[in-house]
Amino acid sequence: MEFVKKACLKNTDVTTHFFLCKIKEGQITYQDPDDSIEEIAWKTSDESLKLEHDYPEDQETLLSFLWTSGCQAF
Repeated sequence: MEFVKKACLKNTDVTTHFFLCKIKEGQITYQDPDDSIEEIAWKTSDESLKLEHDYPEDQETLLSFLWTSGCQAF
């Protein structure tokens, strides 16, 4: 499942993709050539409410995406 958010920030068009994934096995890994990813982690909806978001407007979107999918964590 995927959700796409489009916005304009400081005169720059930005597209953000949110993906719903299932944990199968292994460790979380990622490629970050821009060194812009601060953290990748699985969070419960309760943990998400306590996070300080760089884009606070995304918190409601993330929780809605999570609850609509029927998942307990993202």
